[in-house]
Amino acid sequence: MTSLGQLSFNTTNIDVSVVRTTANSLLPNGQPAYQFPLVRTQDSLLTIAGTGDFYQNVNLGYRDPQSAQWNFTVEREIASDLALKVSYLGMNSYRMSQTVDLNQVPSSAQPYNSTLRPYRNWGRILSSEISASPTIKACRAS
Repeated sequence: MTSLGQLSFNTTNIDVSVVRTTANSLLPNGQPAYQFPLVRTQDSLLTIAGTGDFYQNVNLGYRDPQSAQWNFTVEREIASDLALKVSYLGMNSYRMSQTVDLNQVPSSAQPYNSTLRPYRNWGRILSSEISASPTIKACRAS
């Protein structure tokens, strides 16, 4: 199992100077803030602060995901034309990757507030993290 395709893409997306995420809110007159032909934020620090996205980070301790499969089978002939076969099957995967936003606002019952982000000068900070280890076990009789 390998994630090298995803990870190689991650390293190509480092330039954040032109990546901005901005909500197109309504002005007091009911019109959207950004309309054609003026469809981007102004080049002032106060306007663009907190809109830059760091599109993908890879944890320095990242290791490729792996999985192991196993089975144990017992067969027994009961009669000349009848047999019983019982199998125990399993698979364990570990170090499964997931993309997480390191700058996500903590969950709350309150309305969204961007000032609660850990790094307020950034928008999203996406990172590939090792976060899951699913295990599947089964028994089959035939």
